[in-house]
Amino acid sequence: MKTVLKTVLKTDLNTKQWLYCVLAAIALSSPVYAADVEWRVPTSVPGGSPFYENFLERFADNAEMLTAGRVDIRPFGAGVIVPALQVYDAVKEGTVEAGHSTPSYLVNQNPINAIFAGFPGGMGSQAYINWIYEGAANKRCKKFALAKGCIH
Repeated sequence: MKTVLKTVLKTDLNTKQWLYCVLAAIALSSPVYAADVEWRVPTSVPGGSPFYENFLERFADNAEMLTAGRVDIRPFGAGVIVPALQVYDAVKEGTVEAGHSTPSYLVNQNPINAIFAGFPGGMGSQAYINWIYEGAANKRCKKFALAKGCIH
């Protein structure tokens, strides 16, 4: 140990230069982890809204935590990347990797979207959830969405 210390002290490096060398060695020797998957995810709701914070931001945080940083989901509020009502189109066209929206914004494109988005005068929330997840709606919704190039 004494010989190493004597060798270091005999060099012409001053303390500042020596510190820079040590920091560079540490930085170069530590592994840098980058995400294997990076998705930009726009939404139809404004950033900072309860839906944005409680669903999209939480989902992004959980995905990062559960994958040890291998998946990086970056949420964007309505209008930041694409207009709020064009999230589905942006995903379909490949502008973004994923999107967070509701089929109710697509009713003008195809009225069947109203059935999958819920509508006034329709089923109550519990009946609707049962119909979607345990009835025939889930298969029909997936079939309809896949025909349009989306996953719902």
